[in-house]
Amino acid sequence: MVKKICFTGSQGTGKTTMRNELVKYFNEHEVNTISNYVGVEDSISRDAKSVGFKINEETDFNSQYYMSSKYISADLLTDLVAERDLAEYIILDRSVIDVLPYTALAKDIGIEQYRFIARLLEDHFHAFVPNILFYCRPLPEVNSDNDPLRSANKKFQEDIDKLFFAFAQSFVDQGVNVVKLESDTLENRMKIIYEEIGKLD
Repeated sequence: MVKKICFTGSQGTGKTTMRNELVKYFNEHEVNTISNYVGVEDSISRDAKSVGFKINEETDFNSQYYMSSKYISADLLTDLVAERDLAEYIILDRSVIDVLPYTALAKDIGIEQYRFIARLLEDHFHAFVPNILFYCRPLPEVNSDNDPLRSANKKFQEDIDKLFFAFAQSFVDQGVNVVKLESDTLENRMKIIYEEIGKLD
């Protein structure tokens, strides 16, 4: 069986850096991994923005619905390819539930629209739950690195992080294997990651 590991959390949490370190470690040990959503050029939000959908605090229902659908289809395709190619691990620096906090904070999304997207994502997530979901708190040394995709609104970032934390806790309560990475250095977080992955064997 392919083991799936996902990172979740707001921007500036080192998710991609930790994913890359983990993939490098597995490659050095000749472990067959898939490290990106199959069929996604860069990231789902970046791809969505490139075709005209709105992201971050400017987002709307159509944009969030589009990204939700893309996450779900990419997740299914990645699982299929991993099984076909006999991959041992899928390691993703995102998760389908990453859409939830942004949908919850969107100004023009009504409660029923939010519930629709939440049900869609949560049902899929529980049907294809990862072996480990690493929830990442922001790191002090990780910045926006001038990426125009990232929001520069500090209050928005803080509110998004609070929602990520709340959603991560709700999945803990539902029995999902969520590991909270709250240490203030990437080095210490990687130690925790390796320990948790060792428990899967």
